[in-house]
Amino acid sequence: MRKLRLRVYAVLAAVALAGFAIVSWTAAPVIPVVFGAVAVVAVCVNTMTSKLRTEVCWACGESVRDVPIGTYGRICPGCGAVTEPNTRLADAIKPSEIDPSDIHHA
Repeated sequence: MRKLRLRVYAVLAAVALAGFAIVSWTAAPVIPVVFGAVAVVAVCVNTMTSKLRTEVCWACGESVRDVPIGTYGRICPGCGAVTEPNTRLADAIKPSEIDPSDIHHA
């Protein structure tokens, strides 16, 4: 996850510097350059983060699809990192597993 975040920041900085250089050196209008830069960043970030849609460990990339979802997410069997679930916790708990005696009202 750290590598991915660093790559996204690097792309963002590179596109910002390239946009600034294009505007200052070629006297190009600012609005089209900014819209083009935003489009390039959006496509790059979407491409780089598309791997996060699958159920893999964010630290090592190992599949955690078959690992049950705990309170804080899935624990990777390879590295032990906790990965947030892509599904809601409410979807992971079946209504038949809830014991009514455990519910406390304030």
